[in-house]
Amino acid sequence: MKKNKIFLMDFLYSRVVSFLVLFIICLSTFSLTPLPIFSEIINKITLVVCFGVFFIYLLNGKYSKFSILLMLFWVLLFLSSYLGEYSSIKLAFTSYYKFMAIVFYLDYGLNHYCEKVISSLYYVLYLLIVINFYTLIKYPNGWYSSSNYANNWFFDYDNLHIFMYFPAILIMYVRNYIKDKKISIGNATLMLMITYGVYYCFSANTVVAYTLFLVYLFFKKFFDSYEILNSKTYFIIYLVIFFAFVLFRVQDLFAWLIVGILGKSLTFTNRTIIWDKIISFIKTYPLLGYGREPTDIVTYKLGKSTYTHAHNTILDVTYKGGILSLVVFISLLNIVVKKLYEYKNYSITKLVSFILFCAFIMMNFEARQEKIGLYIILIVSYHIQAIIVACKKSSEGCL
Repeated sequence: MKKNKIFLMDFLYSRVVSFLVLFIICLSTFSLTPLPIFSEIINKITLVVCFGVFFIYLLNGKYSKFSILLMLFWVLLFLSSYLGEYSSIKLAFTSYYKFMAIVFYLDYGLNHYCEKVISSLYYVLYLLIVINFYTLIKYPNGWYSSSNYANNWFFDYDNLHIFMYFPAILIMYVRNYIKDKKISIGNATLMLMITYGVYYCFSANTVVAYTLFLVYLFFKKFFDSYEILNSKTYFIIYLVIFFAFVLFRVQDLFAWLIVGILGKSLTFTNRTIIWDKIISFIKTYPLLGYGREPTDIVTYKLGKSTYTHAHNTILDVTYKGGILSLVVFISLLNIVVKKLYEYKNYSITKLVSFILFCAFIMMNFEARQEKIGLYIILIVSYHIQAIIVACKKSSEGCL
């Protein structure tokens, strides 16, 4: 029996199968609106693949704290969606089952087949970015339009792209650290495609976070020399920004940057208006929230077709799942932060922590708990120990 299980896992995490599983799940998270038949086929295949992953993972019987918390987060969303007046359990399922599957797959894989999984994920994300880059070049004004956003590409509308770019950068560096690879033409090309995509679409939130990351890369030795710059500090900054800008509105003090340099209003493109409305809704149903509602219900409540979510991850989580879901979500982030802090002195940990920090910054101005890229960043960060062990095992590894 044990030999059969080992054989099954070796097959499931072989390079080809690993690539296909990860590619299918990631591909299915994008709308593929111009290719409806292809999209329908991919969604059906994904359902089979995800349930296969669920079955094998749950059969294994060994679950990490991260997976347990994510399951609890999903259960609470189901409960909120069952109780909500306009919410839908079906929407709750379709919104999260792919994230659950990729977390389960990576959770086991990073612990037991780290180098193989990282390599497969690198090629998957690379291919997806090539596809998105192609749509940016071929369709500069957008590949398709939706009822909510006029310009969408393969990665959907502009400020969603970065939550595929940062996971790709993270995996690229992790792969390089494990194998001590130098900057290759392939990696340089990946960075050029990402940089072009960021500045072509020019979403202020994305540009700020990505530019901050580039500054970190150029002055990495300087940043890494300060012990205070670690995952715990970044997490605290994330929460401070939330309270300062979202709740207490101190942005007036930064008018020189927001208005003068970025050319944006102090409402952060009407985000403060959305935050006020969401906060008022939360006060009505604070414990379990409203569940996963159809987009047209959300836009009707918020008053505009482009207002499809709370434009803040903490508020969006609380609106949909209440305070209970928020506690679980913050706990999920916290255990990742603690793992990174435990290995804070390693160079790779410092880079991973800063990428997570950039994600934190964007999460204060966008709702991103329903994007697969966030869960890739989180689960890889959570398994930083396995990455360091893989690096040490490799004769070429570099810490």
